[in-house]
Amino acid sequence: VGAGKDRSLVNLLHELREEIESKIGAGVVRGSSSELTDADGEERVRLFNAWFEDRLREWGLPLRVRADRSSVARFGVRATEPIGAEEVYLAVPPSLVIGPDFWSARAGTDFGDAVLEAKRQLPGWGHDGFVELLLFLLHERFVQVEASDWWPYLQLLPEAREMGSPYFLEEGSLKALLPGSSLPDAVRQLRVSIRRAYDRLVPPLLERVPFFQQIRGALTFERYAWASLILNTRSIWWRGERHLVPMLDLVNCLAHRSIESMRPHRTEADNRGVAV
Repeated sequence: VGAGKDRSLVNLLHELREEIESKIGAGVVRGSSSELTDADGEERVRLFNAWFEDRLREWGLPLRVRADRSSVARFGVRATEPIGAEEVYLAVPPSLVIGPDFWSARAGTDFGDAVLEAKRQLPGWGHDGFVELLLFLLHERFVQVEASDWWPYLQLLPEAREMGSPYFLEEGSLKALLPGSSLPDAVRQLRVSIRRAYDRLVPPLLERVPFFQQIRGALTFERYAWASLILNTRSIWWRGERHLVPMLDLVNCLAHRSIESMRPHRTEADNRGVAV
């Protein structure tokens, strides 16, 4: 079951998100307020930074940034020292990269074996790792929760109401935006695409793989849609495959249009599998 991701559609949705943010600022559309308090946000950042730095220590990798609160996107990355053009400011070891090679390390666990069984039972998952990452995200976030080894990272991910995505707008608010524009239609197309992908994957998964029957509460359509949008907005690509990369996914991937001195980052993997 592939991701069904149309990149031109995603670009349209980014444009619509910018328009929504401007409308919210002008009071045209009412936005959802985040319940994240300053104290809670600071504690989440502290927990994440300690977890991340602890796992980098054994590799001796460069770390010239830290996660921090952001007035724009809840959480972001702040440089801890001057960084020149083309200098490496962050290197993430393969043990912290959730991607195609991640599953070999999960073999022998209940979840890892269930994913392998699901792939045997339901062929046609595609080659970019979308479904595997989505199932991992749902399992760790909604089943394991604080018991997950990845909880310091997962608790930084926005909830649906915090994402600012046009996908979650009510139809009335969607119609109020850009009358006659193709952008609201793009949102509706994405909703149909995600629903079809869900229907292709989840009902057969619940029917054929006992492990997923036991965690069916994590596999609701609402949670599936949330995980799909997390992956579509936070995945980092190299070698034609998607990855979730803690810390790196807090960095802006595009230069800000109004600040000429800002530079987009570039990510690649070295011969050790370290993302730099």
